[in-house]
Amino acid sequence: MSRRAFTLVEVMISGGLLLTLIALSVQVFIPALGIWRRNQAKASVQQAALAAVYRIRHDLGQSAPQLVHARPSFLIILSAGQPPRFDEYGQPLWSEWVGFWLDDRERLWRFSRSLAAPSAEQPATVASEPPTPAELANGRILARNVKSFVPSPGPTGGVRYRLELQEGAFRYELLGGGTTAYEDQL
Repeated sequence: MSRRAFTLVEVMISGGLLLTLIALSVQVFIPALGIWRRNQAKASVQQAALAAVYRIRHDLGQSAPQLVHARPSFLIILSAGQPPRFDEYGQPLWSEWVGFWLDDRERLWRFSRSLAAPSAEQPATVASEPPTPAELANGRILARNVKSFVPSPGPTGGVRYRLELQEGAFRYELLGGGTTAYEDQL
């Protein structure tokens, strides 16, 4: 019975070839991993922006354009509540102020202030003060790493706003006639 083993030269050549293949694989894998991480970050930012914009749009849909107050980093809306309630004539019963506020730690908050009693009459004054700590304790964070939240009155009524997150910008605009447009610049 003959036993044939590999020679030292054969082992060295196969080891060198194996190391070359591993080095080539790593050179392809590392950039692909970087691309995957960037795409994951982009998708995460896009998802957070879409969730926040969806919530703002939903609350704006339950209000009238004249019942919206916008100023830098702060938006407040008179709402008929969740679910909306109506009187016997089909008029909404306004029950709360819903606000969106960007704090100094780059978090976009949604909070609410209840009215004394639901009413079909619109309040004479807008509750335009930033939220109190108690309101934030009952509020919730819609998005983190928000660089800017800039609501402003729309050209034809309603409100326009721009929401920019850390990894890039996601712009969303709600115009007076219910038309929507957005720009994704990630």
